[in-house]
Amino acid sequence: MDTKDDGKFAGMTLLRKERAANLNFDLYDNKDVQSIFVDGLSEVLLSAFVSKLTFHIVSSVDQEKGSDTLIETRVVRTRVTIPTTVLIEMATNIQQLLVQHAAALEQPLHEAIEKLRSIAEKKSG
Repeated sequence: MDTKDDGKFAGMTLLRKERAANLNFDLYDNKDVQSIFVDGLSEVLLSAFVSKLTFHIVSSVDQEKGSDTLIETRVVRTRVTIPTTVLIEMATNIQQLLVQHAAALEQPLHEAIEKLRSIAEKKSG
């Protein structure tokens, strides 16, 4: 990976250089960007030009009084405002990646399920 030595990208690492029909860009890693973990997407507000995504974390899961129902307490973690055309492109790209890599994504899940079953059988036996 290249590190830029001049101008506004000084010290940043070049992550990707794309040169294709109607898609030409250089992607640099900004070390100051905060990485935020979320548990899920709570709300999507779509408009013709700009959309807003609200992401949450789950702070607790409690049983509702007098019921067997479990209630998640969700707290907004971050909001993202994104051009709607970019959101649609992102959703399409994610869907294509999920289809392309379905087997690789499914295998670890199957292994985790088998481990959980094995643990449950040992505890019940």
